[in-house]
Amino acid sequence: MAGVFANPRSRAFIIFWLGLNLLIGFAPFILGANVAIAWEAHIGGFVAGLLLPSVLDRLARRNQRP
Repeated sequence: MAGVFANPRSRAFIIFWLGLNLLIGFAPFILGANVAIAWEAHIGGFVAGLLLPSVLDRLARRNQRP
């Protein structure tokens, strides 16, 4: 996980992606429109996708030890 944030390109992508989703989420308040977009679910899925591989790798390594 630390390697993802150490890489400047992946860190920039993560910041851009989260910022874009927050912008989309708050756009109805700014524009005065009534649009229902599940932006929270997109952010939750993205964070889960960032965190779960490291957790699952750790579990897999633990199960491989004799």
